[in-house]
Amino acid sequence: MLLAECDPDGGAILAGALEGRVDAVYGLRNLAVADRRGLLAQTLWEQLLDVSPQGTGERLLLPGLTDPSQAPGLAYTWEPLVEALRALEPEGYDVILDLGRSGANGPMAVLARRADVVAATVRTTLRGLSAARPRLAALREDLDTHGTGSDSLHLLLVAEGPYPDHEVSRQFQLPLVGTLAHAPRTARVLSDGGDTTDRRFIRSELMRTARTTADRIQHVAEARRRRLGPQPQQAPHPQPQPLPYQAPAAQPPLQPQYPQPQPQPQPLAQPRPVQPQPLQPQPFGQPPAAPHQPVQPQQMTHPRMTHPQNPPPAAPFAPPPLVQPPFAAGPVQGGRPAPPHQQPRRPTSRRSRPGSSPASGRSGWSRRRSRTPRRTSRRPWCRSSPRPRRSPARTADPRTARGRCTVRANPYQGPPPQHPGQTVNGPAGYGGSADAAGLPWARPAVPAPMPAGPVPPPGPVAGVPALAAAGAVPAVDPQVARELKRQVAAELHQQLSRLNEASGTEADRATRRQRGRALIEEAVARWSDAYAQTHGIPPTRDQDRALSEAVYDLLFRAGRLQPYLDDPEIENILINGCDDVWISRVHQPLRQVPPVADTDEELIELLQDLARQHGGGERSLSTASPMLALRLEGGMRLQAMTEVTPRPYVAIRRHRVASATLRDLVQLGTVDTTLAAFLAAAIRARKNVMITGTQGVGKTSLLRAMAAEIPPDERIGTLESEFELWLHTLGHLRQVVPMEAREGNGERVDGRPAGELTIGELIPAALRMTLSRIIVGEVRSGEVVPMLRVMTNGEGGSMCTLHARGPHMVVDRIAELCLEYGSHMTDSLAYRLTANAIDFVVHVTMVDETAVGGRRHRFVSHVLEVAGLGESGRPAMNTVFGPRPELGEVRAVPVTPPHCLDDLRRAGFDAGLLASPYGTWGAPLNLRIGGMR
Repeated sequence: MLLAECDPDGGAILAGALEGRVDAVYGLRNLAVADRRGLLAQTLWEQLLDVSPQGTGERLLLPGLTDPSQAPGLAYTWEPLVEALRALEPEGYDVILDLGRSGANGPMAVLARRADVVAATVRTTLRGLSAARPRLAALREDLDTHGTGSDSLHLLLVAEGPYPDHEVSRQFQLPLVGTLAHAPRTARVLSDGGDTTDRRFIRSELMRTARTTADRIQHVAEARRRRLGPQPQQAPHPQPQPLPYQAPAAQPPLQPQYPQPQPQPQPLAQPRPVQPQPLQPQPFGQPPAAPHQPVQPQQMTHPRMTHPQNPPPAAPFAPPPLVQPPFAAGPVQGGRPAPPHQQPRRPTSRRSRPGSSPASGRSGWSRRRSRTPRRTSRRPWCRSSPRPRRSPARTADPRTARGRCTVRANPYQGPPPQHPGQTVNGPAGYGGSADAAGLPWARPAVPAPMPAGPVPPPGPVAGVPALAAAGAVPAVDPQVARELKRQVAAELHQQLSRLNEASGTEADRATRRQRGRALIEEAVARWSDAYAQTHGIPPTRDQDRALSEAVYDLLFRAGRLQPYLDDPEIENILINGCDDVWISRVHQPLRQVPPVADTDEELIELLQDLARQHGGGERSLSTASPMLALRLEGGMRLQAMTEVTPRPYVAIRRHRVASATLRDLVQLGTVDTTLAAFLAAAIRARKNVMITGTQGVGKTSLLRAMAAEIPPDERIGTLESEFELWLHTLGHLRQVVPMEAREGNGERVDGRPAGELTIGELIPAALRMTLSRIIVGEVRSGEVVPMLRVMTNGEGGSMCTLHARGPHMVVDRIAELCLEYGSHMTDSLAYRLTANAIDFVVHVTMVDETAVGGRRHRFVSHVLEVAGLGESGRPAMNTVFGPRPELGEVRAVPVTPPHCLDDLRRAGFDAGLLASPYGTWGAPLNLRIGGMR
């Protein structure tokens, strides 16, 4: 059986029946935090307490709220909670929901609507009956309108007044499910704690009527369930789409890998009992001494509540406690002495019954001895007066806790060892903590969620959560997100400082993000509660999730720019200052979007954060270094400029075809099967290829596709200013040596930045790495000379890309870059290097017709063969593939066979494919302007 305290006025079992033996770190509030991330069902078992007498898992408790002000923030949690509790039916659990005095109204009405039996507890006094009549009428109407019918509503009477139960049932026109005896002293054992194993308590009138009522409720619930049949499943809640100011598409939670020792799995079918260890007296405020013998991890009876000594990392919103709670090892009093009437009495001499012992003197009687006069009356087994104040100076003996149930907190039964990156706070940080016991690893208790002081509560229109219409996208107030980011950053810095000091090592990125995610969830939960208190309506889960993701993006990712980076349909992001942002989607023209920052200074700060997070070494954007080039997560390329421009300018380019092959490019219309076979044969024949074209036409994608034709066992090297090819991650090539240029910081004596390494400086080192091929992502400057020398002196098969507007401008473009290499370089020497190094030039073209209602067409238009030096001293060019305007084809089709055709045939190329003047295109390119339609 599972009892869930859903009373909006707060739970009372922890402080009452359990007498404060359990810290308020478990319960309904943590489920609300988990529900904001859609993980309520997975977190339910972590928040349950086992209150069974022997720890068998037969009686589970979901503690309620610790602060009534938290109730408005649970408005959207009740429905997922019902679904999660319904899922416990196959486990064999009956669920009791305590809705409190407030009744099932407002958002909590869903709890009553989905229940099999709704038992309205009413006292048979005039005051109780008068107060219950309007509430029962409203509840009956709600069940008929929105629920499964008012036949689930029954009366549960407390026989306190003079009115008979059958008369109350007739007046209210509701069936009676049971009547409880009015016994305040007996009931105080259940509400305030006491000995529930006493025979008189078990046989009391209250418990007898309670057992009868429980049987009756079970019978009514089963009968109604059979009559109605299985209830329909609720439709899942829609998830927000990854748009600006939104939570992006659902991402897997961050799971940092901790270097934890792997424990031996324990069988769940036969849990081993825990051997109690003798408790050594410890001074108050000091940690307990470690036992000499290792204690086996305590097992729970239910598999989903069983966790080994060293568990895997928990979800970010509910980190596991590292403190052994005093109630987990047995029925102890949580560090407080037992009440006087439950402490063991001193053995005293009593007069034996006649004939019971052969004592001296008169037969059948014992010798009377002087003793303390006996009390005339025994202390009652239930308290009738407040318990005296107790001191937490010592730990109670488990043997003195007579009749106390064993309370076990799920999931952890012992303190796991501390590892770098593991959280040290309790679940979600709500309620008490172990700091009161003087434990050195416990942090101060996090108070219950209160209105976030300096965070400005947004208005009903601009703020999060101004409730939007159905289907609308929830907006995020940037001011609220920035303030929460500032608070979380300060708390995270303190936590990481303590962690680094304790472990002696700096926390890695996964640990920082995992801890930051947990703090963000807590901060958003506090702000959401404050908003609900101020506006009277809580934010939805989608709005809370959007705010959490916005804060997370500001702290660890690209801020308000991140939703655009997460959209796979966006190819280019152009930023001309903070408030002038443009994006281009696939086959769509440029479109202006909302700002990504409030000021240019904030935009520059965002770029500086991205530069510091760069994986290939920290880069900078400052007055001394006004230009920034880096790669972003996901392989996107960013180029930014400031100081030399009136405002910050940023261009972000996405490579949509990350792992394409030549076959994929055939499907995309970039090449046909004839040209794909020709390029594949050129790679296998170890021909040096230079791919040219303007910006954004697909040079890098074609280079990546051609590299997929390299035999997988070859050892190659890639040189790039920022990683864009990612050949070392695609998995086709087994031996890839990726090299990335590095920007310098500071200044050397010769004026160059300290620590700078260019592609030209990496090429000599790459030649000593025993590489069969060298691939340069993009040739921009003087590194073209070392690249041409590698192509001339190496085994062949190298490739690179070059910016050029037309195929016949490539030779002059190479000569211009060669002249930048040094004063000794001349045009004739540059032409000679080009003629000796390059075998083929592949030119990629793009025709953009989006302005006239068309699409962007990217295709290979020319394949030129470099056939040595010509008569004028320039390299001779032979057009192998080119357009046929007279045939209406602007794409590359066969024109002239190459001089190295025999080499290509040896590599498997079919020369007969060059005989078709149309190639293998099915039809000419369908252009709106030009071409043949």
